[in-house]
This record gives sequence, structure tokens and C-alpha cells, in this order.
Amino acid sequence: MIKKSYAKVNLFLYILKKRADGYHNLFSLMHKINLFDYIEIKKNGGGINLLSRVGDINNKNNLFYLSAIEFFRL
Repeated sequence: MIKKSYAKVNLFLYILKKRADGYHNLFSLMHKINLFDYIEIKKNGGGINLLSRVGDINNKNNLFYLSAIEFFRL
């Protein structure tokens, strides 16, 4: 599957309190702009393989990787 991944501009971004899972709650307003990159997602046997120009994103700490896992419900 190949999809466009559109860029966004944060018009404002406030970082709120830290959550128990280590992430922070955010309050922001974003707007999509007409710049994008292509993301390719492939099933790979019992897992997935993510291809990107930004380097290795096939790890359990990457939110895109975690989203892809959930998307395919592996």
C-alpha cells in the first residue's frame, strides 16, 4: 500500500502535563499543506515493513510503526 503523507503546520502548540505513559497531552491547531511524501507499507510474513527516506522506522518506539501494526491488527 502506498499513501501520501501530507505535511502540516502547527498554528500553535501548547505542551500540557506529562501522562503516566511518558507522553504529553497537547493542545494545538494544525493545518494540512500541499506538501507530502509517499509512505509504503507492506505485510512481511508475520510482521510489517515500513519504507521511508528518513531511515529506520521499523521499531516499537516509533508511533508510525505502532499505528501500522494497529492498522493491520497483527
